[in-house]
Amino acid sequence: MIDFIDNAHKDGKKIIYVGFGSIVVSDPDAMTRCVVEAIERSGVYAILSKGWSDRLAVKKGIDASQTEIPLPSSIYPLKSVPHDWLFKRIDAACHHGGAGTTGASLRAGIPTIIKPFFGDQYFWGDRVEALGIGSCVRKLTVDSLAEAFTLATTDERQIERSKHVGEQIRSVSSPVICIFLFSEHLSTGEWCGDCR
Repeated sequence: MIDFIDNAHKDGKKIIYVGFGSIVVSDPDAMTRCVVEAIERSGVYAILSKGWSDRLAVKKGIDASQTEIPLPSSIYPLKSVPHDWLFKRIDAACHHGGAGTTGASLRAGIPTIIKPFFGDQYFWGDRVEALGIGSCVRKLTVDSLAEAFTLATTDERQIERSKHVGEQIRSVSSPVICIFLFSEHLSTGEWCGDCR
């Protein structure tokens, strides 16, 4: 994977991570084709974590490797990767909007594209869009994904705002905040509204 990233950067290509966790979708092949076509149309390179196809295949007792859709050389497939390690080496991330993955992409300071499926993922998608640090793709189509990929890798305002948010997040020491909040609780006997 490191060679893939290095070669893409040498060729002047932007790299996007695409992974939607282990969600189950009714037609994983159609979803994969949609993602692949959007990657090709936008001209980016991608690191693709296709958990959505593996989980359904296992559920149906199918060997996912036997039904894989061929991927172009601009896409590097993988099963899993530590987001904190990967995201600081690439240009944007497209994911389901889980709190942990969203936190990792924001901390890395890269534009974040969220395709929410349920729960708080819609909230995170709306926040990313409202802050101007990414896009919320509500309907998964080739056009909507390709547009989001292009914006995330070419819109200087979005890129700079994402870097700024990442710097702010990285400048805060979580243990220090925890100690402060805990000491405040000890001194007042009450938790602040944000800590309950």
